[in-house]
Amino acid sequence: MNSAPLMRRFLVATPSAVINQDLREALESYADAHVDVFFPLPGLSPDCYELAILGMPIDQVISDPFARALRKAGTAIVVLDSRLDSSALKGTGVFVLDQPFSTEGLERLLAEIGIVASQKG
Repeated sequence: MNSAPLMRRFLVATPSAVINQDLREALESYADAHVDVFFPLPGLSPDCYELAILGMPIDQVISDPFARALRKAGTAIVVLDSRLDSSALKGTGVFVLDQPFSTEGLERLLAEIGIVASQKG
């Protein structure tokens, strides 16, 4: 049996079980990633995540110790919020995904961040 490459690991943390499941399914199929779902944020090691999608206000993302540790570890942070202007966050490592999100919007954002889906065919 061939040794498979390590899967990407993403974190989804929103208060909505439906949004968590939708994001998990989209990320697993589009980005071929393992997706952990937690809410509230876990006290796990932040070093293992390439991407974290957080369903919390930006001020909480900035002040939450685990979210800060994620950013310090180099994790791309995505905030679910339709009111935030993404241009205000340029260069911070924090990105915005409109809520409600669309699969196309998620795919576009992943391309912007530099996370490339495995292409079949």
